[in-house]
Amino acid sequence: MRLRELDNVLVVPDAELNMYTQTGDVSDFWQRFELWKAAYYGAKLEIVYDAPNIAEEASGDSGLSSATASGQRFRPPAATVEPMCRSYIGSLQWVLQYYYRGCQSWSWYYPYHYAPCISDICANLAAYKVEHFVNDEPYTPYEQLMCVLPPYSRKLLPSALRSLMVDMHSPIHDMYPTSFSVDMNGKKMPWEAVVLIDFVDAERIRDAMRPRLQQLSSDEQRRNSRGTNMAYSYTPISVEDDAENAPQYLAPCNLKFPPIRPLKCKGVIYILPSLKAKGGRAELELVSGLIRGASTRAKMLSGFPSLFTVRHNAQLAFNGTEVFGSPSRDESMQIELLPNAPVETGSAEGIAHELLNGKRTSDAYRPRRLFVAWPYLRDAVLVGVSDISGTYTMDARGTNIMFLEHGGAGERQVWTRRYMEAVHQAKKTQAVITPDNCKVLLHVLHLRGLEMFPDGSLVRDYGFPASGGADPSRPWAGLGMWSEAGVQAYPASLVLTDLSGAWVNNPRFAEHKAVPLDQAFAIKDRAFFLGRTPLYGSPGKVIGHAYDDAG
Repeated sequence: MRLRELDNVLVVPDAELNMYTQTGDVSDFWQRFELWKAAYYGAKLEIVYDAPNIAEEASGDSGLSSATASGQRFRPPAATVEPMCRSYIGSLQWVLQYYYRGCQSWSWYYPYHYAPCISDICANLAAYKVEHFVNDEPYTPYEQLMCVLPPYSRKLLPSALRSLMVDMHSPIHDMYPTSFSVDMNGKKMPWEAVVLIDFVDAERIRDAMRPRLQQLSSDEQRRNSRGTNMAYSYTPISVEDDAENAPQYLAPCNLKFPPIRPLKCKGVIYILPSLKAKGGRAELELVSGLIRGASTRAKMLSGFPSLFTVRHNAQLAFNGTEVFGSPSRDESMQIELLPNAPVETGSAEGIAHELLNGKRTSDAYRPRRLFVAWPYLRDAVLVGVSDISGTYTMDARGTNIMFLEHGGAGERQVWTRRYMEAVHQAKKTQAVITPDNCKVLLHVLHLRGLEMFPDGSLVRDYGFPASGGADPSRPWAGLGMWSEAGVQAYPASLVLTDLSGAWVNNPRFAEHKAVPLDQAFAIKDRAFFLGRTPLYGSPGKVIGHAYDDAG
C-alpha cells in the first residue's frame, strides 16, 4: 500500500476557494477535490474511485450541474464508496444506542480501518436508514480474550487454548500475525497509528475453540461462564448481631492481612433499567437537552469554562494548538481577547493600585479575590503585580503598596521568560491570544479548600500568610521565592476581577459564620477525626459536647 501517494495531492486553501466562488468558476476546484478523494481511497483503502470530469458534468452530461444549482455541493458517493458510508453511519447508530439502550449487538463492528470522506456521507445522508442490529449473545470471557490478545500474551489463557495462536497447524493461526504494518496517518505517537491487520472472524475462533473446551479444568470452565451484574450497598449491623457470624472479607491468599469483620454491605442482582417502554411507560425517562436549572453561559460556576464572561473575537487559524500533547496540523478555533478590566488600566502600577488594596478584618489583612486562567475562572487571591521593571506587593501590615525593582538584567530576563511562557501556554493549549498592549503578570494563590476555625466558622483557604502581605525580609516574598510558596503567574488579560458574576458564589466553597457546637455536630452524628495525631482519619460518633473555660 503506497501511503505516500497523498503527499503530492494539492489542497486548496479557503482563500483560493473563495476566489473560485467569487469568479463563478468552481469546476477546477471540484475537479481537484475529486482527484484528492480518488487518491485517498486508493492509497488508504485500495478502493477504485473514478473521479468524474467536472467540466463535462457541468456542461450537462451528468447530474452535477443540477445538484449545484439546487444548492448541493457534493455529488452522491460512488458505488464503491457507498457501502463504506453506510457502515460508518451504522457505527454512529451503534454507539448512540449502546449508551442509551445498552449493547444492541455483540458481534457488530466497523469493517474498515479508515473513515469515508465527510462529503460522501453528507451528499446521500437522507438515503441511509436506521441500522437493525442482530440481537445476539455476549462472547464468553475466553472468546473475548482470543479475539483481542496478541500471541505474546497467550499465557493469560488456559494452556489448552494457547497453541491455537502459535501452532502452524492451527486453523486460526493466520489471525495472529507476529509482524504487521502500521500507518501513522499524520500522527506522532505509536499508539495513535492505524494497525493494518485483518479483522478477526469470531465464528472461526469459536469453531477452533470448541474441541478444546473439554480439556479445561472445572475452575477454568467456571471462569469462562458469564455472571450477573451485582450492586453492593452499605448495610449497618445492629449491636445485637453476632459479630463472629456476620459476613467478613478475606484477604487474597498471598497477603497476610487479617479479615475485615464484620463486612457491612450486601450484594443484590442488578438489572440495568431500560429506556424501552414496558406497559406504556419506560423505566427511565430520557431528558432531551439540559436539565431544568442547569447553569450555562455566563452563569457557569468557577472552574467550568465559559466563553461568555469576557469580550473576544474568534476565527479559524493554523496556530498549532496542542491536542492530546501534539500540535494540530489543521485549523483550530482561535480566541483573541479584547481589552478587559484590569487590562484596560494599562500599566502594572495602575493595576496594582486598583487591585492590591484588599480588606483588613479585625485580625488580619485579606488580599483581593479574583478569578484566573480564563475561560476556567479558577478562584484565587492576588499576591503581587509585576512587569519588566519590577514587582508591586503589599507590606507586612497590608496597608501600603511596595515596589521591588528587579535586580539587574538577569531578573528582567527571568521575568520576560515567565511572561512569554504564560502567553505561550494560553496560545498553544487553549488557543487563546492575549492582547499585546498590557504586558503585566498577576501573581496569585489558588483556592485550596475550606478551613474550619476553632469557633466553627468556615473560611476559604488560599494558603495566604496570616501575618499579612509580602515583606522583603520574609523568605517567601519576591519572584524568586514565590514559586516555592505555590504562587502562580497569569497574564493580566486572563484574569477576571468582576465579583458580581455567578462564578463568585460557588456553593461548594461558601463561607459561613460560626454555628453552635451542638448544631454543627449533633448527637449520634458520624464524623472523622482530622487532628494531627496518630488518630488522624479515625471514624467516630458524637456522644456529647464539652466546652473549655472560654466557652
